[in-house]
Amino acid sequence: MRKDLFAKYLLGVCALLTAFVYSFSPIGDENDVWWHLKTGKILNASGDGLPEKDIFAYTSGDHDWHNHEWLLQKMAYGMYDFFEDRTLGGFRAVILFKALLLTACFGLLWLFCVRRGGDPAAAAVAVVLAVSCSRFSIKARPPVVTYLFMVATLWALYEMREQFDSRRRRWGLAAGLTALMIPWANMHGGFLIAILLTGFYAVGGGLDAASAWFRDRSLTWAAVRRLPGFRQAIFFSLLAGALFGASLINPYGIKLYGMYLRVMSDQELVSVIVEMAPPPLLYAQAFKWILIALVICGSLAGRRLPGAAEYLILLFFTQQAMSHVRHLPLFAIAAAPMLTWQMGRCLDDAWRASRRGRLALPAGAAVLLALWAIFGPRIGWPRADEQGFQSAWDRSMELVKGAAYDPLGYPGGAVEYLLDHEPPGRLLNPVDCAGYLIWRLSPEKYQVFTDSRFDIFGGKFQRESVTMLSGGIDSQGRSWSDLLDAYDINTVVMDKYKRLNDLLEKSGQWTMVYVDPARRDRLDRYFRVWIRDTPRPVRPLEHESGGVDD
Repeated sequence: MRKDLFAKYLLGVCALLTAFVYSFSPIGDENDVWWHLKTGKILNASGDGLPEKDIFAYTSGDHDWHNHEWLLQKMAYGMYDFFEDRTLGGFRAVILFKALLLTACFGLLWLFCVRRGGDPAAAAVAVVLAVSCSRFSIKARPPVVTYLFMVATLWALYEMREQFDSRRRRWGLAAGLTALMIPWANMHGGFLIAILLTGFYAVGGGLDAASAWFRDRSLTWAAVRRLPGFRQAIFFSLLAGALFGASLINPYGIKLYGMYLRVMSDQELVSVIVEMAPPPLLYAQAFKWILIALVICGSLAGRRLPGAAEYLILLFFTQQAMSHVRHLPLFAIAAAPMLTWQMGRCLDDAWRASRRGRLALPAGAAVLLALWAIFGPRIGWPRADEQGFQSAWDRSMELVKGAAYDPLGYPGGAVEYLLDHEPPGRLLNPVDCAGYLIWRLSPEKYQVFTDSRFDIFGGKFQRESVTMLSGGIDSQGRSWSDLLDAYDINTVVMDKYKRLNDLLEKSGQWTMVYVDPARRDRLDRYFRVWIRDTPRPVRPLEHESGGVDD
């Protein structure tokens, strides 16, 4: 008994260690973490509440800023500020905060998988696969809170259904989940997941009741209403309504839901956002393995789950993960409990007579899988010098040694030039480095042209930025030079790969005043700064149509 308990907790530690090593790594080629921290800095320094309008980009200064992540931004910058002058350092403190949240998330997922499937070894295998599947989205950003709260929601809904006859337990969990919705709606837009999951449980209950009626057509309406599935459908429907009401307890009320429409209704924008693209199956190996394991173990288990809700949830998040790489962690979290249950049933059937063999195989597989996930370089990240890949352990060791982020991946030198020489604005910048520019410059010195907060202003300014940087012509027939003049842009920060570099040089009206020093040992972006030889007077912008007033 004591040995089994030790083995159980050892497997849990194995899963937790994998999650921590994966998440405790330097800030990579990330954009959003910078403007999140800058927002937290401004909010903590201001006693006037949340800004009503956008303050970081001059093109969207009249747009309402429904900042649904304000609470976590304040927390993250508070941690950064507290540790900035200490040994840990501000950025490493933020990364550690992220790592602890993700470790708690996958630790809670392991416990839920054990509760759901009853097998700690199978749960460890499922969670290690879930961690590896999530590696493309394990970043120091607000979605990490959604991952943690999603696990808590799944567990709460499962317990409510399994203990449905216990009114005290059921309503207590419902009250706790409703209370959880309030901070969630003020930390990240993923709070909608709780409503969706609860809705799936409601639909699943209805399907279970309908299935019972089809099996026994003699049931009267009164008998159908007494079926567990029917009662669960009513209860979870009411709970979904309560969660929706709780989500409105935020500074913006119902307006917060508009952010989904501003992004998802613009299919052209969605098509160019890297995170919204389908996952690269060549590298998303764990995603493929989970899908294969679900199919194989599901066919061998030969038994259906207690309700239809799990199937609905898995199908929905599988579709989301196959469409958008940013949803891989959501799929992994949704799939892990079902995969644990399936593997447990398969192992029960295969090792009926040998309890020792029953534990040894999945336990050994979990440990080997964790070691492979942590130390295997072929599933890691590209090295800065382009020479192969780094393992998750290598990246964690970089952070331990003090490398909180790679400065050569950001326009640090260009920013220093702007601060030292103060060339005239306005500024044009690529979206993918706007977060760093906001952290260093906006709104005190230079506001950016636009950035990745598409939930505020949609994709119009992003398209205009691409038109200028690529030297193209937009859908209204305006050329790159027309837009530069219309916005009175006098300074451009961009990397050397943008076509606009050649066009500005040929125009004879611009001068390149800064370029990053070359490094032969690696492939860098080499940021450049261009200024207009004869600065244009900066005129007020007209925002009635959300762009330049021609």
